[in-house]
Amino acid sequence: MDNKDNTDRSFLYGRLFWPRKICGSTKKGVEISHLMSNFSADPFRVWKHIEERILLLAIETSPHKELINEELENIMYLFNEVDFSMLKPLQADYTLGMYYEDKMLRDLIKELKDNK
Repeated sequence: MDNKDNTDRSFLYGRLFWPRKICGSTKKGVEISHLMSNFSADPFRVWKHIEERILLLAIETSPHKELINEELENIMYLFNEVDFSMLKPLQADYTLGMYYEDKMLRDLIKELKDNK
């Protein structure tokens, strides 16, 4: 299966955790990094915190706002609603989702820069 279509809950939550890359070493980036230790144990609560308090600001300040919004929507579309809000820890493969999304976004941004 192509990872872009992988609907495993843990993998998808890992893909959602990419805002730490957008924010980098800013105050918001540090806040996201601190949330990482709680993310695998309580992904729904941590994600809602990231989305409500951090992500919107990060997207607004990014030069790739449209790309980021589109990718976020694509990931959310793959979630089963019950799986998304389930209050259970993630499996270890959520890290694979994080690395997959990091690489995919990095490649897309590089392609955008090369096409300018």
